[in-house]
Amino acid sequence: MVKESIQGLTPLGKSRPGAVVMGVNSAPVMQANARRTYALLVNNSTNVIYLWKGDGPALLNAGIPLAASGGWYEINLTNPYYGPIQGIATGAASNLCIQEEELY
Repeated sequence: MVKESIQGLTPLGKSRPGAVVMGVNSAPVMQANARRTYALLVNNSTNVIYLWKGDGPALLNAGIPLAASGGWYEINLTNPYYGPIQGIATGAASNLCIQEEELY
C-alpha cells in the first residue's frame, strides 16, 4: 500500500478493491465491517443484480436492484451501513465490482 502526503495530509484508512461473481443463488458480497467508511458496488454484467442488507438470503426482485451494465450502490458517511451484504443475479456469471474503504 502506498501512503502519500498531500499538503501535509495523510490517508485516514485503507482501500480494498474486489469483485464477486454472482449467480442465480444467493451468495455473500461483503462481510460486516464496523470500520467501513465507504463502499461502491457496481454491476459490471448484463444481468440485474439484487443486494440484500443483512444475514438472510438475497431474493430476486427484492432488496436493492442494480441495473445491468453499470447499476451501482454507494455506502458513505451520509448513507452508512456496517453489516453484511448478500447478492443474487438474474443470470449466471454476473460480475459485481466492489471498492471498500475503512478507517485504520
